[in-house]
Amino acid sequence: MSYTQKDIDDWVYMFCRCYELAGLSRDDRVQIAVGYGLWTVGAGFQLGCERFGAMTIPVRPGNNDLQCTFLVDLQSTVLCATGSMALLLAEEIHKRGLKEKIALKKVICGAERVSNSMVSCQIEVVDYGSLPCAEKKTKRVFDNRTF
Repeated sequence: MSYTQKDIDDWVYMFCRCYELAGLSRDDRVQIAVGYGLWTVGAGFQLGCERFGAMTIPVRPGNNDLQCTFLVDLQSTVLCATGSMALLLAEEIHKRGLKEKIALKKVICGAERVSNSMVSCQIEVVDYGSLPCAEKKTKRVFDNRTF
């Protein structure tokens, strides 16, 4: 892959805005379980999170033991993963009886298509109108915790 510095700066800014739009705060601990290496999406998730100011926990996909250990020990509040990885991890959390031991509040799925039946998530309607981003109005429409 070949990126210019402007490409990277724009990419980081867009990921940072995505975290803001998802309602994260700088108090969140974001576990990033998407790929690094030649598939560069992991770098985007991580750099955007660092720019946003939340704690970044770069894990990459797979290794359910490590994923579960970090969810419990580091009390990750947000998981960034592909839809299939998030579903696999949800099954693992259920199988291990970890639901009450984790602090996960949100799952951000990206980097692959997911069906509506694959995930159940918190949906918020954000009305920015002409207000600056820091003054957004949020209305909770649906809240369902799947873990």
